[in-house]
Amino acid sequence: MRAAVFMRTARGALSILMDGYKFIRHRQSSGKTRWFCGTHQSKGCRAVVYTTLDNVVVKVLNEHNHRRTNTSYQ
Repeated sequence: MRAAVFMRTARGALSILMDGYKFIRHRQSSGKTRWFCGTHQSKGCRAVVYTTLDNVVVKVLNEHNHRRTNTSYQ
């Protein structure tokens, strides 16, 4: 499984950085959380990550329709 870095956005929301792509939490149900690619709204990217409620990555559909984001994290 790929390494995922969990971090907070400027507004305090939890996000994931994985392979140079940013994922934003979409919904939580039945013991799993679904995370959409950060460009889902603007570019229609269908990439998604599923985690357990304690943030363990269990499934990755990492097919993006755009290049990686140029995001730097300290």
